Amino acid sequence: SQGIIGIAIALNSGTNTALLYDSLADADRVEEYRRIDGNRHSAGIYGTALSCGLGGFLFAIHPKLPLMLDVIVILGAMIVIACVDEPHRHKKSVEKHLFHDMWMTIKYALSGHPEITGIILVGTVIFSTTKLMLWTQQPLYMLIGVPVTWFGPIMTAGFLVSAVAAQLGHRIEHWGSNRSALGFAAIILVASCLILACAPPLLVAVPLFLMGTLTYAVCTPRINNAINSRVGPERRATILSTANLMVHFLFIPTSVLIGYLSEHGGIKLSLGWMGMQLLVLSGIGLWIWGRRNYTASSSITGT
Repeated sequence: SQGIIGIAIALNSGTNTALLYDSLADADRVEEYRRIDGNRHSAGIYGTALSCGLGGFLFAIHPKLPLMLDVIVILGAMIVIACVDEPHRHKKSVEKHLFHDMWMTIKYALSGHPEITGIILVGTVIFSTTKLMLWTQQPLYMLIGVPVTWFGPIMTAGFLVSAVAAQLGHRIEHWGSNRSALGFAAIILVASCLILACAPPLLVAVPLFLMGTLTYAVCTPRINNAINSRVGPERRATILSTANLMVHFLFIPTSVLIGYLSEHGGIKLSLGWMGMQLLVLSGIGLWIWGRRNYTASSSITGT
């Protein structure tokens, strides 16, 4: 079952946003991308919030009910997919074979194009941190004495707030560049992790953890837009997939380290490590992202 889910995620990764962007490009509506992608992203978070509450309720009635509901939802998704009108694809033919083409695309994304490299690195560390914050909520809540029965409602409320933020995020798209917005988001996350490492009371901990889901909701369209506006349609889906892949490459070993630190030093040590890791790696990513602009400016001034 997990293998099938993994294949499904791999096929969907990057394809959904590339499909949306190319569809808007064919219709000369690219300027609407952030708003529509925010709506798409928020719909997924609304679904997650609903499943958090509904899944537990159905499982209490009968363990098979959540699976039956999954089948119904996925059948509905298949019908919707069948109705999608795919836009024109601008894909070059594979020169050698599929894996060579994949490797060349990854090299394109991670070498020789500092802006793309920086965007992917910043997105990787930010979204890895938001995933880690999701998994560290319950251990910290247990540490500060929050009843277990509150965990579900707290997480559901957090997802609902994030879904609204994703849906309305396009209204603040003019607030600075993508690079400055993601840099600000990284600073907020670093501060949240370091404050959470002090095990604050519930009324402080919940809003700080909410920063993780809010960052995920608001920054995902920003990252996608930053990549889409710099990559041609022949590589767009694969570059977006590479960006998603790098999140998992960082999350998997970091989650093992966070678990080890939590077991031997406590959850507060894990949160402190998360904050410092984000500070260092996001700083490197933002610096790489800005190298192209710096180089262009230097060549103009002769420095």
